[in-house]
This record gives sequence, C-alpha cells and structure tokens, in this order.
Amino acid sequence: TFPLLDRTFEKFGVKITHEDGWSRATCAGPLKVQTPFTSNVLTKVEAAPWPYFPVDLLPIFIALGVRAEGQVMFWNKVYDGALGWTGELSKFGAHVFSSDPHRLITFGGNPLTPAVVESPYIIRVAIALFMVAASIEGRSEIRNAAPIRRALADMVHAANPDDPAIAARTQPLGGFSWSELRNTTLIGAALGALVGIAIAMLRKRKA
Repeated sequence: TFPLLDRTFEKFGVKITHEDGWSRATCAGPLKVQTPFTSNVLTKVEAAPWPYFPVDLLPIFIALGVRAEGQVMFWNKVYDGALGWTGELSKFGAHVFSSDPHRLITFGGNPLTPAVVESPYIIRVAIALFMVAASIEGRSEIRNAAPIRRALADMVHAANPDDPAIAARTQPLGGFSWSELRNTTLIGAALGALVGIAIAMLRKRKA
C-alpha cells in the first residue's frame, strides 16, 4: 500500500521516502501535476475498496490538486455524492468541475483568495479545507471544523509550532479561524500531516 500512496504523491511532483521509521515528503519547486505516459489523458486519482487507493484520503489529495499546477481527475468509486463538499473550494477561487456524483476535475495552480467556508462533519474534508486555507496568504475561516480537533487535537500547532502566524481559536458552532497563514505551510506541514494520517490508517488496518 505504501508504494500506491507514494505513486499518488508522485503525480503531484512530491517524492516520499521511508527511512528509520520516518516518512518524509519533498518537492523540488512548486506543486505541479505530472504528465502521464499517455499525454492526451488526464492524470487520475481513483479511490476504490481495499487494497486500492483509500477513499478516506481522496479529499486531502483534492486539496493538493487545487494547489498543484495542472488538471487532475478524482474518481470516487465507493460512495455516491461524497464530493458535494467541493463546492466550498470555489469560495477560495478554486476552479473545480463536478463531472458527475463520482468524478471531479481540478484545474489547479491559479491564485486563490482567503474565504469563509463551511465544513461538513467529515474529518478528512475538514483537514482538506484547512490545507487549502493554510496555503493562502490572509485570514480564512473554516466553520464547523470541530472534527479536526476531535481527531487531531494538536494538528494546527504541530504543523508549525514556532510560526506565530498559525493560530486556532474556538468559534461558535465549533468552527476554527486561522489568521495570516502562509504559503510555506502547504508543503512543509500539510503534506507531513497527510503522510502521518496515511501511516496511521495503514497501521490501524494491519492491527
């Protein structure tokens, strides 16, 4: 399964290395969608039942697709209507197109702006919205983001504990606000968090 996740990262120009019990994400330059062998076909991330790409991680890779230069098709082969939350990405100025209830195309690499967005009560979706917000200069607010704190209580500060630009505070309805989040957060923190989440999921399944 690790090679499958590693190959998926490579589609966005991200290299994952595993050494001494650690997984590290590196990216040479800005995020950029890699051209597949068949150049006239869209790069795809397809989620299907185990042992294929886990559907739980699809929202987080959609966040990468929004920020990476190029186009990617995301295909949820498990659930109907599970991509409905992606309309919130448009509030950041992201260009996303819903082909049908199972498929979404991101047109990434365009400038985004801070926004106030609503998160459904889905942990990975809340984290995906955080990733996008964290990559944009300025103040963004994620409402109803309590799942982040429920699942990963220290995620915000663990992402970059020494950066005073990252702050979280409880809002009405369980929302969080992040003020003045910087572009460097996306690669340095969100990718690291994604690798940790993926490893935790795999260890749980092995157990």
